[in-house]
Amino acid sequence: MAQSAASSERVVDSAKVWTTLITNTDYLSGLLTLDYSLKAAGSKYPLVALYTDTFPPEGHAALKARGIPSKRIPYLLPSLSKDYSNDP
Repeated sequence: MAQSAASSERVVDSAKVWTTLITNTDYLSGLLTLDYSLKAAGSKYPLVALYTDTFPPEGHAALKARGIPSKRIPYLLPSLSKDYSNDP
């Protein structure tokens, strides 16, 4: 499957990054804490937030205010459903 030019664009200059997925503001405080912790520990790699279309404008504003680079990714669903009826 060919990648579009937009999906292969880098949002940071680093070849290595920490990344996390964010789809709503319920986990935003955790993402901000992770960013703070990585910076406080002197990480050599930046944190990049991967977000879907469900991530709201106020979440984007929080990322921008903290200087956290972000990149839109498509929302993916499994192509086949799983049968978990035998799981405890």
